[in-house]
Amino acid sequence: MLGFVNQLKPHDHAIMFYTYPEDKQLVLFSYIKTILEEGGGVVYFFSQISPTHIAITLKQFGIAADKYMQKGAFRLVDQGGQYFFNVGNNLQQSIDSIKNAYNELTAKGFKKIIIIEDMAFFLAYGMVDYLIKYERLLQKALEIPAITVCVYDFELLCKQGNGDLYLNLIKSHSIIILAGPKEWEVKVY
Repeated sequence: MLGFVNQLKPHDHAIMFYTYPEDKQLVLFSYIKTILEEGGGVVYFFSQISPTHIAITLKQFGIAADKYMQKGAFRLVDQGGQYFFNVGNNLQQSIDSIKNAYNELTAKGFKKIIIIEDMAFFLAYGMVDYLIKYERLLQKALEIPAITVCVYDFELLCKQGNGDLYLNLIKSHSIIILAGPKEWEVKVY
């Protein structure tokens, strides 16, 4: 199922659409586990679920999150908190936060680095114009050799009522990942 892990290369900017939270967790947490077990580093910018829920789910996937956090290999950043309210109006500051997270991981010696962003925060707060600008800038500005995966709840995205949003988001990414429903296998385009 996760053969796409080997397809993603440094500098890739992927977009993942999912239907159910379970599908998102299956793909992302399996991916996180693989990267961490291979000695890589992961930064997960989350927004829809609590850090406690993430920790419980990671444990169910066999990931000792505390161990990896202590080693500095795994970091959780809450996009739903003050973080993006403080930088949400400054695109460059948002990009710099990703670069800083990348630099922290490389300073600790991690070679393969994955940046995961759960974009529900932007959609939930009606920051659609900001989101489009952010994704375009992210595609152009990220000169770091990390793999970036932007994660979208397809239903939440559809509620925006703007078909152009979907197309603009696809144009801003080099790889498309469709996850779910459970009967589907993960597809990469």
